[in-house]
This record gives sequence, C-alpha cells and structure tokens, in this order.
Amino acid sequence: MASDRGYRKAKSLLQEHFGNEHQIATAYMEKALSWSSIKPDDTKALQVYTLFLRGCSTAMKDVHYMHELDMPANMLVIIKKLPYQLRDKWRTVACDFQEKHNQRATLGIW
Repeated sequence: MASDRGYRKAKSLLQEHFGNEHQIATAYMEKALSWSSIKPDDTKALQVYTLFLRGCSTAMKDVHYMHELDMPANMLVIIKKLPYQLRDKWRTVACDFQEKHNQRATLGIW
C-alpha cells in the first residue's frame, strides 16, 4: 500500500512540476535518450538505468505516451546505452518476440 501511495505522490509531483502529460513524457524521453553509455563492469550504473527505464515506462504508459519510447529510433538509442552483452541479449529477446508474435518488440517486453 505504501508503494501505491508513493507512486501517486510521485505522479502528483511530476504533474505539478511539468504541468501536463506531454511535458512529462518529453522530460522522460530527453533523460532516457541523453543517458551516458554504461560500461560492462559498472553494475551500479546499470542498476540505476534499469530502475529509471522501469519508472519511465510506467509513467509513460500512465500518460499514454509509451508509443514515443517504443519508436524504433528511440529504442535504438536507449539499447545502445547498454553494455554489448546486454545489447546482444536484447537482440535475441526482440527477434524471438517478433517471430513468435509477428510484431515488433517493444521495451515493455523486457
């Protein structure tokens, strides 16, 4: 229950700070796309990026702008931030998903 309350409070603060859904989505996108590349041995940076992307995904779904995050050009930039082994893993997951479901993979599948 506390996490739900925290989520609502965070969303409220974002609404207050950014003003509208488009601005919220834009702020998340800009931060995701400008994130520094993660070195293979930097587990802390990877954890921080993963948590950010999960929060980003949740917020953008909630404000109905998830399609912006899932655009191929944006996904490419986001995935390129990952170390090579994780990019390779993403390719495998994305290809398997596409073959199985006959549609393009999105960040939400991972």
